[in-house]
Amino acid sequence: MVTELDLLTRSTKGKQFTGYRGPTLFEGIQIPQDMSPRITVNQIIRQLDRSGFASINIIGIPGSGKSECANMLAHLLHQERKEFVILWCGSNELRHIKEFLQSLKKGMNYLIIFDDTSNALDSLSGEELSEAFQSYTRGRHEVMGKICPIMIYHYSKSHKKNFRAMALFNIYLSATATEKGNIKELIRGDTNALNRFSAFQRLYRTSFNEKFFDLDLGNGINRTFEDSNPFRIAYVLGPLGANIMLTKIMKCGMCMEKPLATYIEPDDIIEKGKHSHPNNWNLGLSLICFFKGEKDALPNELRSTLDFYLRVFADNTTDFHQLQNRLRKLRKTRNKRYYRKRTEEDEHYQELSKMVKRRVVDKRPNEVKIEESMETLFGEKPKPVEIGLEATSSN
Repeated sequence: MVTELDLLTRSTKGKQFTGYRGPTLFEGIQIPQDMSPRITVNQIIRQLDRSGFASINIIGIPGSGKSECANMLAHLLHQERKEFVILWCGSNELRHIKEFLQSLKKGMNYLIIFDDTSNALDSLSGEELSEAFQSYTRGRHEVMGKICPIMIYHYSKSHKKNFRAMALFNIYLSATATEKGNIKELIRGDTNALNRFSAFQRLYRTSFNEKFFDLDLGNGINRTFEDSNPFRIAYVLGPLGANIMLTKIMKCGMCMEKPLATYIEPDDIIEKGKHSHPNNWNLGLSLICFFKGEKDALPNELRSTLDFYLRVFADNTTDFHQLQNRLRKLRKTRNKRYYRKRTEEDEHYQELSKMVKRRVVDKRPNEVKIEESMETLFGEKPKPVEIGLEATSSN
């Protein structure tokens, strides 16, 4: 049996077999060689090597296997390129793409999966959308490495057109009535793409209605596959034309989708912070909101200061470890001065307290005279005050 490695190297035991049209093995299962996911992954890698940027759109109705497809591509990619860091993100990171990319470690290669981004950018103003798009297209310069973003959404026009247009691949996992028109409009005039889409529709209808689909493996070999056990089908529009791709669950500890974090109401977060860190809870939460893209959470002066330093480091760098040590030293010096001053003030107040106790309190049980001590402490002589057990009248 010819393996995928043989097909990719185009030779077996030193002999050329470019005319081979039979099946190949993928994860130990015979499949049509032109439906292998590795074809798509190898094209992604070539694009990343050429330009450092390769964007992918994955579109389908809920439950069609979008996240599963993204996970498979991520897994196959990092099998070939171990240096890629796989990140699962969401709508919030996409809306604040500039701040998100700035937060990433520089000099690394990233595959970033933006899960469920349908209409995520609709809340942005025209100026904010333009800024987000510029940051998106310059992502490889910001991280100083290669970047492969994968956008997952439910309907092709639920994502902004300029972001959609940047995709090297459009991968469709369902063929709804409305989506058919969008796809046909996209491939109008491309006979091969239209024929492949018709084949995809037939397979999709069969798998949907009868829970199985038949594939021609080549060389007269046919095989029936149960839907989702292990494969689903996808329609791929890429730089080399249209194709049908098989997808399956493939993941490991490096690329698997992380479980969704538990949602906590903002008021609950504030109460937890007040209880755990009563002195600095507000500043801590404000900084977290800032780095999540919500700049208005910070006081104006602090926000202005942070914006200033972000602009400084946009075009400059420094030894941040040395800077950190210098800042810590300055904080310690400032704290010593502060506590020394507080100690001196405390000693002064303690002395005053002793003076008051020594000069103010009379030993008689029924009254307290404070005239002499008040004149000593504050430089003026107040009216006599007598406090007794019984009220007295002054005549």
